[in-house]
Amino acid sequence: MGHTHRGMALTTLRRRMREDLQRRGLAPNTPPCSFAAVHHLAPYYRRPPDQLSEAALRQFFLSWLNAQTVAERTCRIHLYGIRFFDELTRKRPWPVFDRVRPRHLQKLPVVFSPREGRDLLAVVKHPTARMCLRLISAGGLRLREGTQRQISDIDAQRMLVRVRQGPGGKDRYVPLADRTRQRLREYWQRGRSHPWWFPARPRPTSLSPTALHQTFTAVVRQSSLAQDASIPTLRHSSATHLWARGVSLRVSPARLGHQRPRTTAR
Repeated sequence: MGHTHRGMALTTLRRRMREDLQRRGLAPNTPPCSFAAVHHLAPYYRRPPDQLSEAALRQFFLSWLNAQTVAERTCRIHLYGIRFFDELTRKRPWPVFDRVRPRHLQKLPVVFSPREGRDLLAVVKHPTARMCLRLISAGGLRLREGTQRQISDIDAQRMLVRVRQGPGGKDRYVPLADRTRQRLREYWQRGRSHPWWFPARPRPTSLSPTALHQTFTAVVRQSSLAQDASIPTLRHSSATHLWARGVSLRVSPARLGHQRPRTTAR
């Protein structure tokens, strides 16, 4: 019964936190990321996160800060998620959240050469996953921006891809290369699905970002390329290739959906 009670408590807390996030108008993909951070506290201390003390949270973050394998971004996601849960959902504004300072590392992203990217995607066996990854690579899209493309988002006449509700709730248009348009046409003629370009058959939903990430990770592991490469590597590579072809850094932020030019410059 203990495990059942704990599961019911986590479900209730998840619902309350999701409602709090929605009331503040945060992005649709924020709730799973934020609650995943809170959910990690339960097995760490073997009790629900709403029963933890400030001292327990201090010890949790101290162990993460001292772990060499925990990335700065991962630590920040957990800090923001747990802070939101405690301060806004549980009404516990503890000082510990102002004292946690994840170490800042200046690491440059992994970048594929154009040939490495093409060769890697060519060995992806599943046609839906392969075409989705090709669109992400060609357009410099984020993972969810690729998987959640609807048929109406591709304007073949004007050679544009419409990206809906990017960071900050902003739409943008991304140029569609002629080679990518031709591949999309061939892919469409074989499948003809609605309303998603990349459906998760047999369910009437879009391809799961998690499933696409797992597919890409498996392909990378089988290759001789950098083993820490991920789907964002395709986006980083696209941005780098644009710069190498002479595209101004003043143009690239709008195309990539960056709010700060320095993010693109890095």
